[in-house]
Amino acid sequence: MKRKKTIRLLVIEDEPILRRTVTDRLTDEGYAVRAEKDGTSGLNAWHEQPFDLILLDLVMPGIGGMKVLEEIRAEDADVPIIIMSAHGTVETAVEAMKLGSSEFITKPFSLEELSNRIQTFADLLRLKQENLHLKSQLAERPIIGNSRAIQDVMEQIGIVAGNHATVLITGESGTGKELVAQAIHAQSPHAGGTFVKVSCPSLPETLLEAELFGHEKGAFTGAYQRKVGRFELADEGTIFLDEIGDISQLVQVKLLRVLQEHSFERVGGTATITPHTRVVCATRFDLKEMVDQGRFREDLFYRLNVVTIEVPPLAKRPDDIPLLVEHFMTRANFNMGKQVTQVAPSCMKLLMAYPWPGNIRQLENTIERAVMFSQTKVITIADLCSELHHYRDEVKDLCPDEFDIHCQVRQTERQCIIKALQRTGGNRSRAADLLGISRKRLWEKIKELHVLVD
Repeated sequence: MKRKKTIRLLVIEDEPILRRTVTDRLTDEGYAVRAEKDGTSGLNAWHEQPFDLILLDLVMPGIGGMKVLEEIRAEDADVPIIIMSAHGTVETAVEAMKLGSSEFITKPFSLEELSNRIQTFADLLRLKQENLHLKSQLAERPIIGNSRAIQDVMEQIGIVAGNHATVLITGESGTGKELVAQAIHAQSPHAGGTFVKVSCPSLPETLLEAELFGHEKGAFTGAYQRKVGRFELADEGTIFLDEIGDISQLVQVKLLRVLQEHSFERVGGTATITPHTRVVCATRFDLKEMVDQGRFREDLFYRLNVVTIEVPPLAKRPDDIPLLVEHFMTRANFNMGKQVTQVAPSCMKLLMAYPWPGNIRQLENTIERAVMFSQTKVITIADLCSELHHYRDEVKDLCPDEFDIHCQVRQTERQCIIKALQRTGGNRSRAADLLGISRKRLWEKIKELHVLVD
């Protein structure tokens, strides 16, 4: 699991007790905090190392907060800066905002209020980091294929990406629906915003509602502070609702309102929030059938079904399998430090004939395993998982061994090793001598060729 990056905060505050109190509270909440007592030391700290968020007092001896704000903004236009000041006039706040402050909080303030504001910025920062990771993933995991079926999908992506219409992506599990959603976001006017994924089946109903729309403090047991929802965090970006068919009737009602009115309230709240968020959904189910069964709202279905992109199963695009195999093999080699560069012809024929019930995800796992177990530069049928072996046994004429030179070589090696071990009564050192190889090489071959040793 990828470790989350610790968010670094810089606190510039001349009042010692407040500086210590704020630092202790934020440190306890898991942030990496550096505290400085005036503008000069604050700017020095800023030049020494990067920070993700700055808390800045306005009135300090020496260099004041406005000057610090101006200098930091001249170097970094994006880092969030929260101004803390007892001089909370409208004019002061407006001046700070003009200079580039992100928030203005008036002293005295509660630590909880400050914590909530910082949490909102922290959530946004983490989503931006996730978005950068997703963009790198998209570069590493492009939509691969030359088949007519996948080219149709890519053409549809190009058409729908340029507008704000809700998109429903359908297809079996493992076909790459999330990659399609990422491609829509990457080619859309929202590409500069965040791509926020929500896996609907992974959260129970109550948590899903709060995750999507946020909640206020005290909205339910365990809601100790306000939480900004994923819809709000995806403002000016894209929210991807994976497996939308799994959401409850209660969440369906609230989602319908968001799609109709482009607004919602946090759980337990009254303030109306109107984010500018692109909605992309995916499902493995037939939502029309679910509507007929009374399990999905008809009005929501038609709201989601503005544009539908159906991702074909891998079995309907077998000509793309060699390209996908090459891609997965290259990545597996890089991750494992190996140099497996080829696939035996009979093995590729089997890969192209297999129905792949788990689609691309299953193919990826299969190639990763094959690269791991291959002892040569060539993946053979022997390196594949048991499911493909069983399938091959059922369709024996599919990949006959007599026309696969790699299989013939492996079978010959296996028979020689078995005979040598039989002749020497299982003594590996003597068997290795008979075969003209080292004992270590014999042991490697026994494992590679799955030779049973008594």
